[in-house]
Amino acid sequence: MYSVAKNTYASTSISKLALTNPGFSTGWTVTAAASPFTNTSGTGAGLTGATLTLDNTSTAPITADDSTNVSTLPSYISSPDDLSAGATKVEDAAAGAGVGAYTTTYAPTDASLYVPAGNLQGSYSSTVTWTLTDAPS
Repeated sequence: MYSVAKNTYASTSISKLALTNPGFSTGWTVTAAASPFTNTSGTGAGLTGATLTLDNTSTAPITADDSTNVSTLPSYISSPDDLSAGATKVEDAAAGAGVGAYTTTYAPTDASLYVPAGNLQGSYSSTVTWTLTDAPS
């Protein structure tokens, strides 16, 4: 059976992202990328044209784990981010900033999956790879 209409599915929960810079002054960047959605039900191809989007709706998504941290907070990159398009920058700390431990909090519905019409119904899977680079972008 084919999907007659396009659909957007909202997430129901998202884990927090925790980062620790033990004192390196070089800065850092976090990217995220989603692999193509593959069919896990054993029949048919993967999802064609599907996009996985991360859109942090919080006004201050990144907080220092220690309230006395004097380092400049890392920056959350503007949303929404299409993770299906390849490695997408989601956080960045300039040289000398982002020292210490930080947590990024997402609302339960901050991720969404868009599936265009014409895809087969089934079970699909994708892996999101988070990459921390020891240098600002």
